[in-house]
Amino acid sequence: MKVTVVIEEVISQSFEIEVENMDDIYEVVPRKYKNGELVVDNPTLVETSFQVIDDQNNECTNWINI
Repeated sequence: MKVTVVIEEVISQSFEIEVENMDDIYEVVPRKYKNGELVVDNPTLVETSFQVIDDQNNECTNWINI
């Protein structure tokens, strides 16, 4: 039986930034991330999951935490 296994890793990293007020955060964070100013380069692994896909009938399992 041939199956495909999909592995998903959730990582995180904290960043300190300066904003005028909390409303600014919704504009500042996406901009800084898109501009490469917030790069996850020292991540903490939060969660790892996998899903199995049956290649013959294209059915898949729910995500399973490792």
